[in-house]
Amino acid sequence: MKCILEGFKNLVVIVSSSYKFDSLLELESFKSFFFDLNKLLDFNSNYHFHVFWGMKNEENVLLDQVEIISNKLNVLFWIGDEEGYIPSDYVFKRFKYVFKVHLRDRDAIKIENGINVYRDGLFHFPLLTIDEVPELPILPLAKRKHNLYYCGNLNKNRLPFYLVLNRKAKLYEYLIAFLLKYNLRGGDRLFNVCYNGKSFDLSNFYSNSYIKFYSGFNNGDDYKTYAKFLQNSKIVLSPKGFYSTECFRFYEAMRQGCIVITEGLPNVECYKGAPCIRLKNWKTLSSVLSDKELIDSFSSDYIKDFYNKKLSPNAIAKYVNDILIRNI
Repeated sequence: MKCILEGFKNLVVIVSSSYKFDSLLELESFKSFFFDLNKLLDFNSNYHFHVFWGMKNEENVLLDQVEIISNKLNVLFWIGDEEGYIPSDYVFKRFKYVFKVHLRDRDAIKIENGINVYRDGLFHFPLLTIDEVPELPILPLAKRKHNLYYCGNLNKNRLPFYLVLNRKAKLYEYLIAFLLKYNLRGGDRLFNVCYNGKSFDLSNFYSNSYIKFYSGFNNGDDYKTYAKFLQNSKIVLSPKGFYSTECFRFYEAMRQGCIVITEGLPNVECYKGAPCIRLKNWKTLSSVLSDKELIDSFSSDYIKDFYNKKLSPNAIAKYVNDILIRNI
């Protein structure tokens, strides 16, 4: 579908069949970002914007419905595609600027000052946050109830993460992980038999912690409960999703001033200097958790301040504005 959002006459919204407009997770967050961007641009009528929710194989939907205005600077925000697809030349012929989520390090043409540089006209776009996850008052880390928190889907990519946390994992579970790692016959089938449709509570393995795995996307705690857990957790674990290490959880946990432990993040502007802990391998998690000096070096206020300056809708608007102004 294609529409114009009320109050945003210079923005065309295109939503592919993989998404439903009424169920877009970050629409209000995007609108907040876009309102701030328009203010920063002083509502400059020289720009014409599109935002596209679509997967990597749905570029044709965008191209079929795009409304290019020849005498304006056409800008695209591509949201959704977790696989990090690089748009084709057909997209860049229509848009001077393309801001896209989940861009990968391997697709950068070079690195400048620690930041990936992609093909001309292509820039990373941060994820924003899920609209229904409320932002709650920040609690000092010392006053938070839970030492460690994770609640999320157990997909195939997260099996090694699950095995690190499960202190009573069975031998056959390591066999499944081995088969999946090397794409050997039987791995997928055994994973489906052992894990699909099941949930696992590992909270008792760690003091004052809440660690639960479930099957399927968005089948865990409701958003308000999830937000309260973030507010009351010192450390939040943020494993890779189906394809990308970038996820909503990272943004929402940083917004609540949590210490986030994550896998490697791409070399993009919004993550540079982020006060989080990045692991090359989840097998090192135990040593990190036992490093009291490292954990005590974090402050909830500092983490929230970083979020406000680099990851919030307003911060993202400033980032995009700087690129648009710099490249005129």
